[in-house]
Amino acid sequence: PQLPCSCSVRSHRQRSLTSTRINSASRRTAAITNALDAGVPLRDAQILARHADPRTTEHYDRARGNLDRHGVHFLTAYVAGV
Repeated sequence: PQLPCSCSVRSHRQRSLTSTRINSASRRTAAITNALDAGVPLRDAQILARHADPRTTEHYDRARGNLDRHGVHFLTAYVAGV
């Protein structure tokens, strides 16, 4: 028989011997963070998360301090035609 999602997650957590609780909020955080880390545009991640304000979605962006992703680099590449 098919187990409900919460039972399945609970059994995986027990087998992995971790004390970290996995709930809907942690799954949501992981989905948004992984999407942003994979290069999904902020606007698309905002829609995924159903956030009204992009600043809320930016909170999940672990690489926001990475200067390689700074907007100036993208603008320069666009202007240079690269």
